[in-house]
Amino acid sequence: IMSLLFPKGGKGHKCTAEEIAQALCKEGDWSYESPGYRSWIGWLDTLGVLFLFMLSNSQINTIKFGMSWHFFFMMDFIDPDTGRTPCPDYDKVFFELICLSEYWFVVFVTTILGCIFAVIVTFVPCPLLNERKAYREMATMAKTLSAIWCESVDYICGSEPSVQRYRIEAKIEALQELEMNINSNLQAAWWESALLGRHDPTRQELLVIQQNMQDMFDVLPAVKWCVLNEDFQGQHQDFILDLQPHLQALVREATQLLEMCIRAPYAGRKDRKSMNKFIHESAIHVHKLQKFLVQQYRKKSLRPNQDLADETTLVFSLSFTARKAADLSQLICNKKEQWACWRGDNFILLMKGCWEGFKNTWSPSKMFSREHLEFAVRNFIGISAVFFLAIMLENYIFKRYSAVMPATLALLISKYQSTAFTNNLHRLLGVLLGKVLPILIL
Repeated sequence: IMSLLFPKGGKGHKCTAEEIAQALCKEGDWSYESPGYRSWIGWLDTLGVLFLFMLSNSQINTIKFGMSWHFFFMMDFIDPDTGRTPCPDYDKVFFELICLSEYWFVVFVTTILGCIFAVIVTFVPCPLLNERKAYREMATMAKTLSAIWCESVDYICGSEPSVQRYRIEAKIEALQELEMNINSNLQAAWWESALLGRHDPTRQELLVIQQNMQDMFDVLPAVKWCVLNEDFQGQHQDFILDLQPHLQALVREATQLLEMCIRAPYAGRKDRKSMNKFIHESAIHVHKLQKFLVQQYRKKSLRPNQDLADETTLVFSLSFTARKAADLSQLICNKKEQWACWRGDNFILLMKGCWEGFKNTWSPSKMFSREHLEFAVRNFIGISAVFFLAIMLENYIFKRYSAVMPATLALLISKYQSTAFTNNLHRLLGVLLGKVLPILIL
């Protein structure tokens, strides 16, 4: 828009004698070659767009690089010595709105090519996909969950406290961190399933598995509490010894069932049929073991009491986990492929996603929240001050209208005050090393 309104940007010169004679300007004034242009217009555009970036609810990296490139473009545009060079007619395309030789178009094309190559690199020599990573982490999580239950049952069925309880606690806490990674990988994998060209059954199936596994993880804090607080006193031995083989059998069968359910989405069509059969048979076995465990528990004819609270809670948690594994197996076995997916549906979903993203980016409730306004104002003041320094300072160190200082500072902004000092210090060291080392080598 600025290029259309002011074709030569901020380019100008001091008022000449000829212009003074024609009363076009006064002596000492600055004459701009673009009619109607004033220096404050360029400043207002630069700082206005800067503040809009800050005020938006975009991702922090979008804000950083958007502001950085905005400074590079605008500093050339408002520089009175260079300004904007009008595009020759032979370089104009698309109704003369795009100039092939202009700086912004070169940056735009090279950025797209760089993004394309960056995506291609993720497939060579082997695909590095979020969906596959989430699948591998799910398999690891299932094995860890199996180890947690095996060790917890063995520990509870023991006769005295030991250091094994602390190893169980550490594994449960590590599992919670792994769960967060799976969540983020599945959310970031939407583009990998090619929503513009086909349905994404594998990712949808992994999401179903992840949701069911979440229910299994919700009982782990209770398991950790039981393991850490069990004192092995009172009626413990009489209660647990008879249940031990049934608990161990249920753990083995339920965790094996869970692992088969996780492998199912990536099984071939022929293998999937046989795998569904094994999953179904394993689920039936889990139900039988669960019912048998309940029967053995009821034979104890024990009333709820504080002495057996930890043991009872662990038995219930294991039974719940086995039930969730059996429920998941039904979802896996009853899943039907939706091959009749109209491509127009994918386009509609993409448009809906774009609209939701636009609403979230410019949502007034998020933009004008106190925390976000503090972030915008705090960083806007600092970057604006550096911007005015960049257009005023000039000596053997500084060059007027250089975008280096404000563009670099735009990449160092911090979203949260609590981590601002540490993060900015690390970024500053990175920028210094990144600039000094190439100079030393040169």
